[in-house]
Amino acid sequence: MTPTFAQVILPLNLKGTFTYKVPVELSSSIQVGMRVLVAFGGKKIYTGIVFDLHDEEPETFVPKEIINILDDLPILPKEQIQ
Repeated sequence: MTPTFAQVILPLNLKGTFTYKVPVELSSSIQVGMRVLVAFGGKKIYTGIVFDLHDEEPETFVPKEIINILDDLPILPKEQIQ
């Protein structure tokens, strides 16, 4: 399965994760536990952690794309992310 969407944890004082679209060129290398660059709000760019990968398209909004992956391998094990 090539994931289409990622749930990303951001370093913000907000609960939950945020849904981002995985660009086709990153879909073969993205994994849970990797750091990614994403836009949030206006023009701010944040480093987030991939919490989950899935193919469930959001119904209420159009997700922004992940800008880039910062790691070759996950930096956090799945157990620590949970």
